[in-house]
Amino acid sequence: LRLGLLQFGMFLQIALAAYQVFLMVWAKKHPAAAQGSSAVGEMPAAAAAGAVAGAPVPPQGGYTVPQGGYAPAPQAPKGEGLKKFKEFAKSKAGKLTFIGVAAALVLLIGGGIAISILTQTRLDLVSNVEYTLEGESGDAYILLDRANVDYDYNDSDVANFVSSISYQFEPSDGLK
Repeated sequence: LRLGLLQFGMFLQIALAAYQVFLMVWAKKHPAAAQGSSAVGEMPAAAAAGAVAGAPVPPQGGYTVPQGGYAPAPQAPKGEGLKKFKEFAKSKAGKLTFIGVAAALVLLIGGGIAISILTQTRLDLVSNVEYTLEGESGDAYILLDRANVDYDYNDSDVANFVSSISYQFEPSDGLK
């Protein structure tokens, strides 16, 4: 479970990094749009000179404030976002971005597989088992004398697993 969460976190970081690269490339291609927008709550430089400290800052980026709340920003024509994405995908920066994301995913998945293979703990659960047969022929039964499993005693996960092992012999009674 821990390894899965770690892999998910790494994937999320890679996706966010790819998104940041996309935004930087987009800002270079559209400098006028990138300069005109600012984050909500951030004061534009022109308005900062005459602003009163602590006064609410009007939102930027396509929102109008009618009485009673915020109105949604005007929507782009249908399919324009897909068109821009296709243009980006065909550009050199887009191809490099996709190659980088694909390479990161391959490394992430390959690394996860390598870690899971290299960190396996091999346990032999039956070679050191000692048992005896008790009773007479036809009424004999098996008793487990000792089951010494050789493992790294410093690894608490393996120790918990080994302590939870129970042995059953089939058939265990009525033996000849």
